[in-house]
Amino acid sequence: ACTPPITSQHSSGCCSNLPHIQVFTPATSGNACAVIPGETMASERHVYINGELVPESQATISIFDIGLLYGVTLYESLRTFKHSWFLQSEHWRRLERSLTYAGLQDLLDQQQFDQALAQALEANEQFTDPDDDLWGNIQVTPGQSFPMPLMGGAAPATPTVICYTAPLPQSDYARYYRT
Repeated sequence: ACTPPITSQHSSGCCSNLPHIQVFTPATSGNACAVIPGETMASERHVYINGELVPESQATISIFDIGLLYGVTLYESLRTFKHSWFLQSEHWRRLERSLTYAGLQDLLDQQQFDQALAQALEANEQFTDPDDDLWGNIQVTPGQSFPMPLMGGAAPATPTVICYTAPLPQSDYARYYRT
């Protein structure tokens, strides 16, 4: 039996020395520990986490991420057509409104949003047939804070930005479209 890692070399900020949990995405399958160190990107889907592309089996966030501790996560889901994001600017505006409404408008800007989506798509489109599309999800949390985000002494958090994709096979959704 294999135990997934509980720490991450990809963490940074105020709580980088604290425990982390592994993030499993919808596209993750099989034994998470089956990754051979040094494998190329072609062997496994990747997740965008805070500016880095990380193999899904190695994707982690802190157990002290405010999104996990208190459910403070804002997200946007979108899909591709012919491997191009559909209505990307409209999806950004909706996420931006949500961030503003929650008072978290400084966590992410459109350039970061576009970069996360572009990197996740580029890293993972090779796993999708050219006739199929991808579903994508981008999540934003206020980041890590310990012991309590509102207590004095807690270091300012750096936002956590996660973007992942999953296949959206044409055969599964074609029946919902008229020709």
